[in-house]
This record gives sequence, C-alpha cells and structure tokens, in this order.
Amino acid sequence: MTDQTILCKQCEMEFLPRTSWQKFCSLRCSVQNRMRRLKASRQRNLCVVCGLVKVSRKACPNCRPAYNALLARQYQQRNSQVCATRVKEWRQSPAGQKWRAENKAKLNKQAHNWQMNHREQHGAAVRKCYARNRNYYLQKHKEWQKANPDLYREQRRRKRARLRNAPGSYDLRQWRELVEFYGGRCAYCGRTGALQPDHKVPLSRGGTNYIENILPVCGSCNAKKGAKTIGEFLGTI
Repeated sequence: MTDQTILCKQCEMEFLPRTSWQKFCSLRCSVQNRMRRLKASRQRNLCVVCGLVKVSRKACPNCRPAYNALLARQYQQRNSQVCATRVKEWRQSPAGQKWRAENKAKLNKQAHNWQMNHREQHGAAVRKCYARNRNYYLQKHKEWQKANPDLYREQRRRKRARLRNAPGSYDLRQWRELVEFYGGRCAYCGRTGALQPDHKVPLSRGGTNYIENILPVCGSCNAKKGAKTIGEFLGTI
C-alpha cells in the first residue's frame, strides 16, 4: 500500500490505491472501463462506409469500391499538381490517345454530366479560357459565320425572341419548308433572292416565335414593315 494518491483511469477522481498496480478507485469503474474498451474495439471492426458490417479490413466487400474511390479523391486533393501532370502525360501518350479514341462517347457523356452538375464552375472555366484566348475564338467564330450563314441567322433570331420573352421557336428545317412553300419568293412583293423571316404579329406587340407566325420576306419589305402588323403594312402598299 502506498501513501500517494492517484487519479482513477475511468472517473478521474483521486483515490488512495491499496496496491501499486491498482488503476481504478472501485470495481464499478473497472467494469465500466472494460465495457468502454470493448465497445471501442467493436466499433473499430465495423465498415467505415456503412458502419453496419463487422470486417477485418477497413470496408466490407459491398462498400469497398466506394471506399477506394474516397481514398482516390483524398489522394488527388493532397497531390493535385502531381495528379494533373500524370494525367496530362498519359493523355499525350500513344496508349492514352488510343483509349480516348475508343471511348469517345463515354468521355463525352461524362463531360456532359459534369457540366450539368457543376454549372457555375464550368461557366467560370469557360469565361477564363475565353478571356485568355479571345482573339482565337473571335477568329473561329467569324469563320463559322461565313461557313454557316443560315445557322448564324437562326441563332440571332432565337436570341432576339428570347430577349423579348416570346413563346415558341422553330428550327432551320421548318424555315426551309416554309420558303419552299412560297416558292422561294417574298410573301409580300413576290421577289426572289435572299429571304428573311418576318413575324406576322411583331414580337414587340406580343407575337409568338412559332413557325405559324412567320413569313419569308425580302429585306426591303421587312424593313418597310417594321413593327406593323400584316393589315397595317398591306394598307400602306
């Protein structure tokens, strides 16, 4: 028996031990400590993902893929520069280029899903890339405009209707069918040549952007009509 008090390992209260190897102040504290250690050992043997299955490893067989993916993400976060360099080198290697060519559809789907789930991050990356290569993208856009004049005009018409909150839309196929229906002539004066879509009821006066509200007209008639309706314009001819 010693004359010096010590702290109980369980309740942390001072007591005078009867022997040199006594660690607990009472039998109750000794049992509670043993139960606590047993519970902790049981928890250590549970799956770290689901916490339900007792395993000898970190994760159960069903959760092992998710656990491995978690470890991979943690490693990438700790070593982002190293991972980015390795990925870039692999993409430029013959094996990487071959694999990407064989799995192009899969990569496109993954990229699309990522863009849909990270719209703000994707938009920021696009704006940053455009600001860094503005002249290159402007030149490519001009080349695309010259090679696809019909699609470019269609984009401008859609944007104009969208800015005015006009309901409805039509595609290039519907527009070509409408022009063919009128024989490639202006619906007002009957001239041939380059035709433009004109809204029977202007968008500024509540007209829709459906194909039923569209007429193919020449540039001269379209400029003269302006924001008038068909009845108002025909009354001035």
